Amino acid sequence: MRRFARSGSQRAFALLLGLAILGGVPGTTHASISEAPLAPGGGVDAASLTRRFDGVWYRTPEKRGKIAAWLASGDLTVGETTIAFESKKMTLTIPTENVKRVLTAQFMDDPINTWILVEYSEEKSTKTAAFKGAGLGRETGAIQAALLSKRDVVYATCVDMEAKRLQAEGQKDKSEIMAQLGCQISRGGCRQDPDQEGCKNTLRELDACLKESGSSMLHEAAMTGRTDTCRTMIALGGDPNSAGLRGWTPLMAAAAEGHQKTVVLLLDAGADPNAKNELGRTALMFASNYGLTAVVRDLLGRGADPNRVPIDDTGWTALMAAADSGHIETVRALLSGGADPAAKDRAGKTALELARTRGHSSVARLLEAPRPDQTDPHP
Repeated sequence: MRRFARSGSQRAFALLLGLAILGGVPGTTHASISEAPLAPGGGVDAASLTRRFDGVWYRTPEKRGKIAAWLASGDLTVGETTIAFESKKMTLTIPTENVKRVLTAQFMDDPINTWILVEYSEEKSTKTAAFKGAGLGRETGAIQAALLSKRDVVYATCVDMEAKRLQAEGQKDKSEIMAQLGCQISRGGCRQDPDQEGCKNTLRELDACLKESGSSMLHEAAMTGRTDTCRTMIALGGDPNSAGLRGWTPLMAAAAEGHQKTVVLLLDAGADPNAKNELGRTALMFASNYGLTAVVRDLLGRGADPNRVPIDDTGWTALMAAADSGHIETVRALLSGGADPAAKDRAGKTALELARTRGHSSVARLLEAPRPDQTDPHP
């Protein structure tokens, strides 16, 4: 469990997949499919923003009147441009730009485990692939977080809004399918150019809808790394310092997910690098905890204070979070940026002690090494 995981969840989508869209999923339990909130960090690799998972199970959803077999166990790679699954039996490659939604489901023949469904377009049709972690599925949450960052935020938000509108008008039976079909147009236009007038109108409507639930289109775009959409929303008057649920700003969302280009854009637009959420945590704390060194450097370069202390039960500074997680390059960047290695958390421990407790010997040696600003007490 991440110590800096987001407190509370963003709005959750309760979405049922139409049989025509998924090719039929009658074997799922009632209301078992939902679009879950994204956990900050998502297991992102600091160097390449690529996340790899070994021993992942892959399957397709059940077909009409037939239970799909377990298809394969192999390796899943969630990258910037593709989602790739490879086993001895098969290879599947999904361009991230084709990902429409990421959902969770439980199947009738596997009621214990939660599967992550990736809905994507291929050759003018919609297909679905399901993944879960091996064994007891402990990696499933991290897989979900990595995959969710690739979803089409404009399309997902549009479907949710349109489905609610149709249901309010009494069209409950086919509201989901009708919403999906109707939002395809907005999805295509905004993917090509978020700055075109048609997309701007869509974004305004979606933003108004999201603000009713405490979020905004700028928050959603920042969380999913849609820098182009963020740029358009700022041009439309979006506030880069607006606080959403639990006090999260767009900058915190982008930093926690490692979206460096989005972070830079938000900082250029005036985002406060020292803004705090309800627990007193900053964008720098999230980026440091997940070892996102490039983002950490950008934040430090724009005035982020590495010695801020949250009001949570840990009292961890950015340096403590990085040291506890064993991110040596992030620790190095924070020390260069003025982080105080002598600071203590609420339990009275320093970053060095946290690193030692976790067995991060390289980080411990770095924290023990004398620094230019240190004075030797025993000359």
